[in-house]
Amino acid sequence: MGLFSLLFPNLDVSNATNNALLVELMLPRLTETEEEKCDLAHSVADIYRAGGFKSSTDNQALGQLDKQKRIVQLNFIALALEARQIQPFISGQMWMPIKNPFRLGSIPKSKIDSYVEASAHFLAKSHPELLSPEAKRIGITLSIGDDPLCFMEWVGTPTARVMSLANGWALIDD
Repeated sequence: MGLFSLLFPNLDVSNATNNALLVELMLPRLTETEEEKCDLAHSVADIYRAGGFKSSTDNQALGQLDKQKRIVQLNFIALALEARQIQPFISGQMWMPIKNPFRLGSIPKSKIDSYVEASAHFLAKSHPELLSPEAKRIGITLSIGDDPLCFMEWVGTPTARVMSLANGWALIDD
């Protein structure tokens, strides 16, 4: 562990909650269509494999990620978006580095919640429009959902199966 890690042991958690909030804000636009969901899920599977699980199929990768807490999943999406050079939709924000998204799954929810609150406060301070009546009316909230995502559902629709074939991705049940 480097000196920086010793001086700032919670930096990874702070970065991860910031990433998760940014992804939550982007998720409705990133997953408007079945094609977009499918494409994003395959990118997430690529990140999973790049993290040391090179022989995993998309089915295995997405199946494992479906079992993770939402904050872990959102950080895999952030890594996938960064790899595709897609910046956060909020001006002045960028993806923050994290070492191991899986580690977030072992952190107590109360600790994650306190970091989410701090990240939300920071975002609201720099972007007060996120707390406007209009933002609330259209469903924008500065929070992380409780329920895990289901990537397998994103790639299991007939349209997603056609997209998988068209892009040369392995079908999930292959």
